Amino acid sequence: MVININNLKSWDSGKEAQNILFKNGSFIVFVANKTNEIEMALRLRYDVFCEECEKNFVDRAPEKMDTDFYDTQFHHLLVFDKNNGLLAGTYRLQTYEMAKKGLGFYSENEFDLNMIPLPLLRRSVEAGKACIRKEYRNSRVLFLLWKGVAAYMRSMKKSVIFGCSSLFLNDYSEGWNFYRQLKKNGYCSSDYMIPVHANYEIPQPPDFRHLMQDAIEAPVLFQKYLEIGSKVASYPAFDHDFGSVDFLTILKLTDINRLFLNFVRRDIF
Repeated sequence: MVININNLKSWDSGKEAQNILFKNGSFIVFVANKTNEIEMALRLRYDVFCEECEKNFVDRAPEKMDTDFYDTQFHHLLVFDKNNGLLAGTYRLQTYEMAKKGLGFYSENEFDLNMIPLPLLRRSVEAGKACIRKEYRNSRVLFLLWKGVAAYMRSMKKSVIFGCSSLFLNDYSEGWNFYRQLKKNGYCSSDYMIPVHANYEIPQPPDFRHLMQDAIEAPVLFQKYLEIGSKVASYPAFDHDFGSVDFLTILKLTDINRLFLNFVRRDIF
């Protein structure tokens, strides 16, 4: 889905995010507020999601930018390396207020978010489209992205973060086997199980509980979410556009690993 690049802007959410969140060495972590800054994020997303993942979206992205209609309402978090002028990583973030003022939550295309208690949604930030430039895929840049998310949540006075976490499988029906792994390892929420919309459902094998297959390795970012305290709150969904298996993940500040939380909060709280 392609949008008019001239319409890109920071959404008037009624509560603007602080532009520069913090600096760390040669890196500046900030929320984009200019068209060219947002374009950097969209180009990086195209490089990662389309070219690296070999998804043929050229006809939908002639400008080599990964875009959708939600980009105009989200804030775009950037980790920028001023030493070489490269965008190292990006995240797309929006609050409940921004979603209601715009087109809604991106995640609700696949999941029925009406099943999430409204007080929880009002305290939430929706995150997505996380990606890191290939040469920066190290723990430092990932940490800076998360530190940026923590600073953003603080500035917006939010305490919950949620979004779609994805993985690519040779057979998308294996999403149920991965779900079984998650449940066995205690990564599934005991509070919520958010329904998948019918056109995104993956048919459940009748004997999936008894499948004895090799373990499916979670993508690094997905695994890190789980390690710091995120819970999977849905059955698997199939994203027809990207060919990925998606799960809704929810992370409350109260559930975050305390050592990790103290680490990301350092110097910004």
